Amino acid sequence: MMTTAWVDAGSAAETDTITVTARKREESVQDVPVAIQAFSQEDLQKYQSNDLSKIGEMASQVSIIPTSSGAGASFTVRGLGSAANDSGVDSSVVLDIDGMQINRGHVIRAGMFDLAGVQVMKGPQALFFGKNSPAGVISLTSNNPTPDWEFIGRLSYEIEADEFIGEAIASGPINDKVGIRFAYRGRTQKGWIKNTAGPVTDQAPYVPGYVFNAEPYAFPGTSDPRRGSQQEHIGRLTLAFTPSDAFDATLKILGAHYSDDGPSLQEVTSCSGPLPISIPVASRVTLVDVYGDCKLDGRMASGELAPEVAAAYDGDVDRKGGRSFMMVDTLLTTLNMNYQTDNFTLTSQTGIYYYDYTRFDNFDGTTFNQLLGIQFEDNLNVSQELRFLSTFDFPLNFMVGVYYEKAKRDSDNNGKIAAHGPDPVSGRSNSWNAISTVKGDTYSAFGQLIWDITPDIELAGGARFTREEKDATQQNTYRHPVMTFLKAPGVVVASSFRDSNVSPEATLTWTPSNNVTLYGAYKTGYKSGGFSTNTVISAGATSDTVSYDPESSEGFEIGAKTMLFDGALRLNVTGYRYTFKNLQVSAFDASTTSFQIRNAASARTTGIEAEASLLVGEGLTLRGQIGYNRARYVSFTQAPCYGGQGAAQGCVGGVQDLSGAPTVFAPDVTAGLGFSYDTPVFNGWSLGLSSDVTYSAAYYTLFTISPFAYQDSYAKVNASVRLYSDDDRWEFALIGRNLGNKRILGGSADKPGGLAGDVYSYSPRTREITFQVTSRF
Repeated sequence: MMTTAWVDAGSAAETDTITVTARKREESVQDVPVAIQAFSQEDLQKYQSNDLSKIGEMASQVSIIPTSSGAGASFTVRGLGSAANDSGVDSSVVLDIDGMQINRGHVIRAGMFDLAGVQVMKGPQALFFGKNSPAGVISLTSNNPTPDWEFIGRLSYEIEADEFIGEAIASGPINDKVGIRFAYRGRTQKGWIKNTAGPVTDQAPYVPGYVFNAEPYAFPGTSDPRRGSQQEHIGRLTLAFTPSDAFDATLKILGAHYSDDGPSLQEVTSCSGPLPISIPVASRVTLVDVYGDCKLDGRMASGELAPEVAAAYDGDVDRKGGRSFMMVDTLLTTLNMNYQTDNFTLTSQTGIYYYDYTRFDNFDGTTFNQLLGIQFEDNLNVSQELRFLSTFDFPLNFMVGVYYEKAKRDSDNNGKIAAHGPDPVSGRSNSWNAISTVKGDTYSAFGQLIWDITPDIELAGGARFTREEKDATQQNTYRHPVMTFLKAPGVVVASSFRDSNVSPEATLTWTPSNNVTLYGAYKTGYKSGGFSTNTVISAGATSDTVSYDPESSEGFEIGAKTMLFDGALRLNVTGYRYTFKNLQVSAFDASTTSFQIRNAASARTTGIEAEASLLVGEGLTLRGQIGYNRARYVSFTQAPCYGGQGAAQGCVGGVQDLSGAPTVFAPDVTAGLGFSYDTPVFNGWSLGLSSDVTYSAAYYTLFTISPFAYQDSYAKVNASVRLYSDDDRWEFALIGRNLGNKRILGGSADKPGGLAGDVYSYSPRTREITFQVTSRF
């Protein structure tokens, strides 16, 4: 789950080379007064951490889980994050990629590679990272052009998922003022989950007068016995322009195409009976899936659509024969410019983020595929930040800045939730079609004063002002004649949101020696409100029912960062206590018969984290980490009940009181222990060995704290063996992740179309064994 920032250090001097930008200026990871875990390029490559999910596993108390619908992914730090089942919700954990802030989860499918480093900042970070960071920031920085020409080729093969990866990198100077770097990665895999869905020709019994048995078609099962196939192509062009010592500019353009066989990789992990079932809305007929099971075992039964249904579906579904699919095209462009003198630095950061997303999948969790959906979404964010940092040679300095962001997101959703047959007028077989548009503008100004009270004591304080303006329109453009509980087509739900916020922060840092940094900080965070844009627009939906308010965080942390025994031992300890108010949670609204985002809870995290790294001898480094995090709801009196919860378990009137209960993805204890060892083996060649064991206590994976979605404590083992030439031209590696083949619940939901207590869950990839060869010249 975690490795430390100074992994693979060859000497005490080398352990002090990692710089971070947690305060928007370069500082040593050991000196910056922020709770931060930093990972170098070598850390990421050691266990082939080449996507955000794997990067999330490296950090303690961090969870990054892809989702099959809604926002695209769930990001959680210290047990705090945002519901991901609604595409209208921004993440409470900001991703900062090459200086641009992104809070949309679909970026998880734009695989990350050729990274210079990753920084995980825990707790509120509003002052330097703007809106939507009350829980933390994950910052990723890609490599810049090198001063000399280099060419890198890398081939990898992972045996469990039949995954092939090819990378090619060219980097160097065009002249003494311009550098260029181009990096490409292509990847394909066949999948790691067995799809056991088979054909079903016997039809459920006909019920006279019942509208939901109007599709007398055979269920085809699946044409592919594996799920989890993926393909991607990613390219990044970087241009660095340095015409003088005073000015530099770096332009980065990333383009990515990702596709797979459907994002819904949920296994049915809990059932009310011996086998999974499917019940169309209000049905009197139960379909029992004999091809499925009810346990976490790497098997799922996901059937394709009957050809007759696919042909009549409103959307481009029949072209794939009713098979699930997802495609995401991403363009991310950043431009960083700096003008620097002896007394100040002026920085401009421009960002453009666009994605085009399409998915069609079976959300039924069974062979019968009675609950399905197709979604088209495109999103554009444009941001501009200007910062001015003074560096005068006297005790008082400052940073001031302004920030603007413009965003627009368009969604088109088709859903089918019953075997109601084709519309007799239009011939459509989907249940509804809904569209939504959300537009937003963010205006922000921030400033910080930095006072060196003495050469050893620094007091820094500042605040950020944020103004949010958002507008949304939603409507059904079609509904099947039997779907009368949905809002009539053409009736627009229009919503507006306006809000202002001031988020202050103060930090006192004492550096009694070059090897010790002590600090205490008061921090606040803010995430704007907005609109729930659920795929279901119910008849009772209004501007008020789809709108929600901002959430905020406030608290303290103290830390000690030490470097002892001439730098051989590093020991860092952080304690914290933060309170989160008006949490944006997903709750069932009886008036609209759908799930909506509500400000229904407050929570608190209290904990302590310690990490250490010890350079034992020539080439041998030991590392360890342990953390205690108590994340609990302070007040959550109107929490939705979980499936199967009755009055005896606390469900009254469709709600339960979760005050005092743990938050989701919040193990109380996490720990890790590992080592790295490098030694010469023969003339010109060296051997590198690494291994890490990580432990997590138990936690819940469904925010209703369902006992059917409880992950027991577990441990994972990663290891790698590398044979490399001392001139760094060749490297041969064997990389193992999760060698014990531990299956865990990555995220869970009450299974649509199931009975009380039926749950399905996403399971991250299990064991990975990768052979890799790298050439540099």
